[in-house]
Amino acid sequence: MWSLIQNHSMKLKYINTLIPKKLLENQARWFCSAKDTLVEKDENVKISFVILKTGEKVDVEGVVGQSVLQVAVENAIGMHGACEGNLRCTTCHVYVDEKTFEIFPEADEKENDLLDVAQFLKENSRLGCQSKVVVPLKIVCIAI
Repeated sequence: MWSLIQNHSMKLKYINTLIPKKLLENQARWFCSAKDTLVEKDENVKISFVILKTGEKVDVEGVVGQSVLQVAVENAIGMHGACEGNLRCTTCHVYVDEKTFEIFPEADEKENDLLDVAQFLKENSRLGCQSKVVVPLKIVCIAI
């Protein structure tokens, strides 16, 4: 039993050298999810989803840092990610309006590989699970 306690404390000492002390002291932030933290009002942004099949426009609010997929699911837009945002499918494939597309960070290699096999690919195609809310967005939902 004592050896387990000793090994555990050694691991904690090692972790303490890797993680800044300030971060370790703030355990409330360290152990909570984004949903549990308070959000300043200026971090909410308007997102317009346009349903491709019907042309219906749905305006919702999202929080900077959320994925487009998270915002869609939380607001019952009807979009889903079969892989639950784990970058294994293209069911959250969306079109981003041209202005927003220029602002978004470029898709990484894994996202581009998946987009290569997506149906109806366009230059402004992105995966909703990988696209983070950074500014007010206009998103065209493809497969709803």
